Amino acid sequence: MSIASSLFRSTIPSKARRFRRFRNGYGNDAVRKWREKTTFRERVTMSVFGNQINLYREKRHLTFERLAQAISKGQERDYTKSFVQHVISGTKTNVSLSDVLLFSNALQVPPVLLLIDTMQPLHACHLPTFNGMLNYRAFRRLEEIFGRPSVYCDEYDDAELTVKTVEALEGLYNELKHQYASKGKLDEERLRLIEQGTPYGEGEVILGKGGNELLLKRLDSITQVGQTWELIILGRNALRKYGVDFPEDSSDPFAQSLAYPQFAKNGTAAYGYVRRTTSGDCFTEDPIIGPVIERFIRRNTAIMNARKNRQVRP
Repeated sequence: MSIASSLFRSTIPSKARRFRRFRNGYGNDAVRKWREKTTFRERVTMSVFGNQINLYREKRHLTFERLAQAISKGQERDYTKSFVQHVISGTKTNVSLSDVLLFSNALQVPPVLLLIDTMQPLHACHLPTFNGMLNYRAFRRLEEIFGRPSVYCDEYDDAELTVKTVEALEGLYNELKHQYASKGKLDEERLRLIEQGTPYGEGEVILGKGGNELLLKRLDSITQVGQTWELIILGRNALRKYGVDFPEDSSDPFAQSLAYPQFAKNGTAAYGYVRRTTSGDCFTEDPIIGPVIERFIRRNTAIMNARKNRQVRP
């Protein structure tokens, strides 16, 4: 079963010819790809769909009556105010692709922006086929089905900018995993050389074959990790300014890494590694990681002072 046909369950194939009435750049493609009337099966999906309609209805300063008139234009039947209210409230659960395109035309909004909450890209999508997939990934899948909008749309550009920022963060997240894997191998090599040679100074320079080369590699590894973390912090702060949520109960490892507990923990650990070669300002100035680092430093300072007091005590 294809992605398009599995998103909704078919009920009345003969209604597919009604889709040819839509001329907003999506109707004809939707007819060819979806071909038949379909229905949502989950109330939570209807809740998202209704919320998105209400969001754009308010942005366009449309009353329920005016929106009903807009979706009735050129149709065989007249849609009422109660129909719009039932769709928005989620009490109407047999909404079809035809209805999605009706509201898309009336509101001048691409269908993808009505089907998922694109401004919360890290939340789970509840369309039946995409159940559990994060919204920013579902956005790309739906974009393959409906295509890009044929006319300029501010809301679509904003959504795409948010999605691109999340995709860039995911790329940095994967790159950071590779960097940590390389760091682990370098640490193992350092321990091996320490056993073969003699530590010198603070333990960073190792006498023996390969010691200097290993030092340069480790310094380069630290620099790369610091640069990647700086970009991750900038990207996360940009999403936070956009109003993006970072759900702590997400089952996706990438989304978990951006949620407060894990992000602060990983950032604090990276700060202890990166500050050997850099100031670590990107960590200490971050509103999430910075306070955790300050508490960590205060606690360690108090412990060290207590130890000194015990040593000088007669």
